[in-house]
Amino acid sequence: MYAAIYRSTSQTFSNSGYITVLYNQDWVDRDENIYVPQWASQKTYPVKLERV
Repeated sequence: MYAAIYRSTSQTFSNSGYITVLYNQDWVDRDENIYVPQWASQKTYPVKLERV
């Protein structure tokens, strides 16, 4: 399992940031792309980080 929490330090975007909790079977697909859910994102989809 991998975990990371990031929060914006900018006062302009005081509620921005994201949390990432990765477990082999949850946010990594067959092609080893990683999906990062966003914290306080107003119901947006997770960001897909494509493996290169």
